[in-house]
Amino acid sequence: MNKRAMHPKKTIKVMKTHDIATQLVDGKTLLEILFAKNCRPCLRWLRTQQREGKIPSTKIGRLAFLDPDKVRQALFPQN
Repeated sequence: MNKRAMHPKKTIKVMKTHDIATQLVDGKTLLEILFAKNCRPCLRWLRTQQREGKIPSTKIGRLAFLDPDKVRQALFPQN
């Protein structure tokens, strides 16, 4: 009996960018959303900006989460 026939196909849900942008995300995910891979700053830079109050974050317990839309507005203001 074929093993492939016994296991159903796995489906992967793909999130669109606008779905991700309306959620709170961790620092690594935020950097992946906002910056291209070849010019992405490090996580330490993000944490420094967060600690200095230059980007907004939401604390839940001891963890900090970020809203990509609010961070984008703080980093790249439209005048």
